[in-house]
Amino acid sequence: MISRFGGIRTITRTVLLIAVSLTLVMGVAGCKIQKDIYAPGSYEGVSEGYHGPIRVMVTTDAQEIESIVIVEEHEKQVLGDVVDIVYETIPERVRRNNSTEVDVVSGATLTSTALIKAIQDGLDKALLESAEASEAE
Repeated sequence: MISRFGGIRTITRTVLLIAVSLTLVMGVAGCKIQKDIYAPGSYEGVSEGYHGPIRVMVTTDAQEIESIVIVEEHEKQVLGDVVDIVYETIPERVRRNNSTEVDVVSGATLTSTALIKAIQDGLDKALLESAEASEAE
């Protein structure tokens, strides 16, 4: 009788071990491995605004935009408060979406578009493909 119960316990342990192992394997297999997009660092981007250049500093890690800082602009002194909305909302939208595919601010379309282009210019410099091509030259 004792050997019979010992055999059942061994089988139960083996089945549990297999079940736990399969669960772990399926969990790991289901995880997406994110490929690096950017070379981590800070990159300057520039675009021509309505009243002069807009310069930004875009900081990225390997997969995401960490921050966007407007370094130079000439729109605010001419266009006023609507530009504040552009400078607050566009960088936050881009950072949150991790993409420059965002809506412009109504009433400041040209400034919004110029800011988005400046951010994209910085991101283009951060792209790994771009960084690897520069190193090869």
